[in-house]
Amino acid sequence: MDREALIFLHIPKTAGTTLNRIIEWQYSPLSIFTIDPYGIRATTERFKTFSEQRRRRLRVVRGHLFYGIHESLPQGA
Repeated sequence: MDREALIFLHIPKTAGTTLNRIIEWQYSPLSIFTIDPYGIRATTERFKTFSEQRRRRLRVVRGHLFYGIHESLPQGA
């Protein structure tokens, strides 16, 4: 069974920058997907077009994102 992914919903002014740095120290850049804060809807739609295999390799999805992205992660979150 795959390890579940981590989802970090970044809420403005809540130490998100600090937590993002910790995530970058702990995870490979190839295993992190970041939702663009200036294109949340477009970035989320692009994420949903990734193959299941590509989404399964992700360990972290982070950013200013909408609730429900966990449903697109085959490994759970």
